[in-house]
Amino acid sequence: MKVEVTVRIDGREVATVEECIAGPAIEVEQQTEALKDRVGQVVLAEGFLQLAATLRHPCCCGKSMQNKGQRTVTIMSQSGEISFKRTRYCCTECGHYQTPADRVICCGRHRVTRHLAKQISQLATIEHFTRLEQLMADQHAVHIGHDEMLQLIHDVGGNVDQQRQAEALYALERPSQITPKQRPKQVYVSCDGIMYCTNQREPCPSDPTKMRLIWKQMRVGCVYWQDDAEHWHKQVIWGQEDLPTFSASLYRLACECGYREADEKIFAADGGDWCWGIQDQYFADSVGILDWYHATEHIWDCGKQLHSDPQRMKTWVDEGLNRADSRSVGLMREDYLRRKLFV
Repeated sequence: MKVEVTVRIDGREVATVEECIAGPAIEVEQQTEALKDRVGQVVLAEGFLQLAATLRHPCCCGKSMQNKGQRTVTIMSQSGEISFKRTRYCCTECGHYQTPADRVICCGRHRVTRHLAKQISQLATIEHFTRLEQLMADQHAVHIGHDEMLQLIHDVGGNVDQQRQAEALYALERPSQITPKQRPKQVYVSCDGIMYCTNQREPCPSDPTKMRLIWKQMRVGCVYWQDDAEHWHKQVIWGQEDLPTFSASLYRLACECGYREADEKIFAADGGDWCWGIQDQYFADSVGILDWYHATEHIWDCGKQLHSDPQRMKTWVDEGLNRADSRSVGLMREDYLRRKLFV
């Protein structure tokens, strides 16, 4: 079947899009999607032109910038490539160029619309980079190279993270202005970290002629609670920033989740000193809980220090694990008194 779509904008006929659709059901659907993209390209091109015409004349160095004429640019949208003309301006004082339309249509320095950049960024949070290029082509019929998407995601993520850190530091200076979005009776706060290998390299200290992979620490914080229907909710933050900035971000998130207003506050972490440092600084009014794995690891370490005989060590550790499991305390004190009694 031959399909014709006439596009009229503000009563003016802009274009007629034609498509012959035939074949099996899957091909009919694919051809229909392609037709929708072609119509979208026409509408977007006209919309971008109208948007560019409404932008104010830019200024620089206290003066109005000089109009350097129009240039055609091709950008990628979710409907495919869009070509349109936009005006460039130059400062007569410093020689700086500006293209106002690019700033409102494109995502930063990339020739990608903001809407498409959002789709790419969202997909990148749940899919590996190596498969991202093919997924964008399969799901959205958009063909963008792997390297270009990688740079886009790094730019978007970097800007978002800088904004998050700035908001956290601002909130730290004005804690009373943090408005709780939730008001649970019980709030849990936890944090942890992991070292991961990047694809970046640096000179090896022992042999500067060789390059070694760079390892970085990723810190993660989580705030979770139950609502009145006993459904669990959680909010998570993560970042590579320094410890003070991360600590402020976690505290801000906890306050937004109703930490200060909660009747019961629990801080859970492993044995890392930096984790308990966060509790001492921001969550001192909470009950500190050491996770079970690291608690048992500590019991094993104590057993190795107290007993050189493997069998006696295992007996002591088993008893300690049983006491820990039954929530009793005083294991080390009892062992100390027992040793003192038989000396």
